[in-house]
Amino acid sequence: MGARAVLALQTDSGGRGGVATVNHWYDRWMDIEDEATPTRVVLRDRAPSGDYVRHARAWGVDKPHLPLLLPHLHVPQYLAGRRLLAKVQQRFDAIHIVGAHVVHGTLAADRPEPSLVWFCTTLEDERRRVNRFQVAYRRVAYTLSMPWLARLENRVLRKAARVIAMSPHAVSLALAAGVASDRVVTVPIPIDTAVFKPGREERQGILFVGRAGDPRKNFPAVARLMATSTAAASEGLDVVSDEDPRSGMDRATAGLVRWWDYSDGVEQLVERYQQARVLVLTSIQEGFGLVVFEALACGTPVVAMRCGGPDAFLQQSGGGYVVDNEAELKDRVEGLLNDPSSCEALGGAGRIWVEKNMSAAAFLADRSIFAL
Repeated sequence: MGARAVLALQTDSGGRGGVATVNHWYDRWMDIEDEATPTRVVLRDRAPSGDYVRHARAWGVDKPHLPLLLPHLHVPQYLAGRRLLAKVQQRFDAIHIVGAHVVHGTLAADRPEPSLVWFCTTLEDERRRVNRFQVAYRRVAYTLSMPWLARLENRVLRKAARVIAMSPHAVSLALAAGVASDRVVTVPIPIDTAVFKPGREERQGILFVGRAGDPRKNFPAVARLMATSTAAASEGLDVVSDEDPRSGMDRATAGLVRWWDYSDGVEQLVERYQQARVLVLTSIQEGFGLVVFEALACGTPVVAMRCGGPDAFLQQSGGGYVVDNEAELKDRVEGLLNDPSSCEALGGAGRIWVEKNMSAAAFLADRSIFAL
């Protein structure tokens, strides 16, 4: 079999979080596939101010970085990307769209090659849920751009020869966009269960992992849990975030928080999972909810607010609970804290389920996943 020419359209996330993990496993898979020789066009999510479209004329496949995505309108990114790919005369055997499919996918929409989309959510699903929590100028920008972006999303998904959905929720979004069911498969983000695994430490504390300042993560719900639950307060709260959440909390609740900088590496994150009694996810919306399954892999039970991506898998795993409001969140967390045997049973079930359904080894061994 001769070498395949693959155009990979990806998003750079600065080396952390769900997008970084998706890129990592996609790159690992492509490295193992000897016949594939992907050319990558990377969508940066960090760039100096003003570096949006100005350097577009200098780009080529040897410098395949698009400028910073304007977080609300996407228009400069879209136009600059179209200009870039218009200059690429090479024909590819396949186009892989990995994340940011609204922008990336439409860049390739007019090219003749078959495309594949690996995605976890749509901008429409995310923005519809979180728009009311944004500041005024973002609400206006989201409202104005959403009809156009939704049309682009549906166009990308319907054109794809193969749509890989990361969760049952993503499957439903693809079907709602008009994708035929026989073109949709479910492939979750893999978990390296040799790294994310139970430890031997005695467990203590409630754990929150995520951007505490992001309205979508709904950290104030965690703060309210700590302020109103005696059982939670006695355990304390560990927060792994890129910013210290205590500045916006009252003094008494802030005193219950132990902050861990998210940039300190995977090893520390694994330790936090291994040492926690329970992980709480209070997000308003999640495309996948990677932290849920990293926690389960470490034998840590999870209580999550219903938010889309992780809901069905968490329920299937038997490793935790999906709740609909903060009162249920409090009841479930307190129930686990007061019943160590249930914590252990749920954590064990979650670990087994992740090993069976999200194995990184199985993902890397399956040569059909990104085949077109």
